[in-house]
Amino acid sequence: MTIKITKSDGNWQFGTIGGVMFNAKVYDEPSDFGINNGKISKLWLDGMANYDRG
Repeated sequence: MTIKITKSDGNWQFGTIGGVMFNAKVYDEPSDFGINNGKISKLWLDGMANYDRG
């Protein structure tokens, strides 16, 4: 599966994963709000999933 970043704006990353569009808010350090206490606090996968700080 190929991950392609098409745009970055501050902590936001935009792109595709295997042809599916995504938006992700990514921080430098892990957080309690991140997925599995990781660096991604928000993630949207077009038509599939939406994660917003737990």
